[in-house]
Amino acid sequence: MKKIQFLSVFAFCLLLISCGPNAEQKAATQKHHDDSIAQVAAQSAQQQQQQIDAAKQQHEAVVEKHRDDSIVRAAAQNAQQHDADVTNLRACQQQLESRIADLQVARNQLSEIQGFRIGRTEAEKNSQIRSKTLEIEHIQDNINSLQTNISQIKARLGQ
Repeated sequence: MKKIQFLSVFAFCLLLISCGPNAEQKAATQKHHDDSIAQVAAQSAQQQQQQIDAAKQQHEAVVEKHRDDSIVRAAAQNAQQHDADVTNLRACQQQLESRIADLQVARNQLSEIQGFRIGRTEAEKNSQIRSKTLEIEHIQDNINSLQTNISQIKARLGQ
């Protein structure tokens, strides 16, 4: 009976040893393990690349929005500047017309001063002529300044 027990134990041990994984199974298990690791690494790399791509797209969208906002701001500023220039041009043109009329009045007054008046001395006459001449020169300087401003505004407006 001891022999039967010994043989049973021996057969059982042999059965256990023979039931374990063989080299082929071990290689298949190792390959599966390596494939799983490679797949996880590939998925991780793909996720990282997707995150990088998403970040780049988001950055590009922000940059494009900033650029668009800058263009809109610049256009608004240009429109405001244009409106201000048009208003300023009209005001300068009105002032110029007024100053030209003032110049004509002052020249007419100078002509009258240069004429003969009873009871006026030559010194009074010369003083009045000098005063009116200075007024005419001042008006002429104003006219020249307005014409320069009008030219500059027209240049900015492209006229």
